[in-house]
Amino acid sequence: MNNTTIKGILLLNISLYAFCYMMQQPVLPEMVKQFVVGDDAAIAWAKVQTVFAGVQLIGGLIAGVLSDKLGALKVLYLSAISSVLSYAALASTSSMETLYLAQLPGVFQHTFMATSAYMAVVTTPAERSQMLGNMQIAYAAGMITGPICGGYIGQYNGAVAAAVVSLLSTLLLLFLPSVKAEVKTAETADESKKQSRMQQLRILLTHDEFITLCIVKVFAATAMGVWRATASLVLSETFGFGPIEQAYFMSFGSVVGVVVVGLQLIKFLENKLPGTAEVNSLVGVIAAVGFIALPMSSVDFTFWVALVPVIASMSILRSTITSAFTKHDPSLSGTLISIDMAIGTGVSLYAPTLGTYVFKSFGFPGLTALCALSMVLMAAVSSRIASSSTFMLVTVVVLVGFSAYANDLLNTVY
Repeated sequence: MNNTTIKGILLLNISLYAFCYMMQQPVLPEMVKQFVVGDDAAIAWAKVQTVFAGVQLIGGLIAGVLSDKLGALKVLYLSAISSVLSYAALASTSSMETLYLAQLPGVFQHTFMATSAYMAVVTTPAERSQMLGNMQIAYAAGMITGPICGGYIGQYNGAVAAAVVSLLSTLLLLFLPSVKAEVKTAETADESKKQSRMQQLRILLTHDEFITLCIVKVFAATAMGVWRATASLVLSETFGFGPIEQAYFMSFGSVVGVVVVGLQLIKFLENKLPGTAEVNSLVGVIAAVGFIALPMSSVDFTFWVALVPVIASMSILRSTITSAFTKHDPSLSGTLISIDMAIGTGVSLYAPTLGTYVFKSFGFPGLTALCALSMVLMAAVSSRIASSSTFMLVTVVVLVGFSAYANDLLNTVY
């Protein structure tokens, strides 16, 4: 089988994976409300997301090791089978307890990670970045169509359909050959003088710039995690969105992400600015302004306009921060990507609870203020890597924005 066919199967599989996953998202909050009433439903929904994030964190570390040891294809099989089990369990959910149990098979749902590892073997370094962009578009295609289908066909039918499609994707994987990354041998005979991978990693983890990058990731992931975890709750309670309207909201976000990739905005920004740190600082400020504008809009044209910089900025940051991790030491790129993903998943453990508490206590303005503050801190820390002039620009823009925003927030609190 030629590489073009292999890549096509991988892209189709990742699109089906995203389609099945996103099919559940519009109906899951409604499912929780069937078992829990009142304000406790929001807390229960946050707990469901936390459970899923916890098993994903554990499984991600295991899946990375399995991919190195057994090959990416076996991890793809494992992910597809786990998806079938998870969605089948979801279709038979009758209580909060069984809903929690349905999250457990998600421990091995790591199709994107395994596909990235497979692509690294079948692509050349020159075409790898373009294939990563193609993977994001394929994933976004599933994210666009999945929520709409899930919102229309409902809770039970959506879970059954997701289980069936996941089973079909398992059969699709049968056409793929098994591949495994080659281990490069040392070019010199004196191995004792070479640092071991563990020594390289230990030195890197104590490097100031790498630690700063990890902090940047924490702040960015906090803003993105809080918004992602509470968006359905906000749209339901603040704007009265039902499953179908929420499905359109999720699809809108996916469309914006595709446009960001298609227009090559990341490449444009990296060419215009001195480095990735400056890009992260600028994008963080833009995201903060977008978050500040959201409570000032209503569910009309202005709301969707305010969403664009928020979603576009988050899409850009996912790529630029991951890219910054791998640039520290190309020989440890796999390990560094795992660290990047582990930080994001770790933040997802507390983001749903934190976001729900802030929303219930301070309303929509308080929630967006938290997200804006996280992005501001991310931009400020990133500008420490960049330059003092960038930091001054970030500070001025943020102070102006928050001074205009403070009145609305205070009115909500008091």
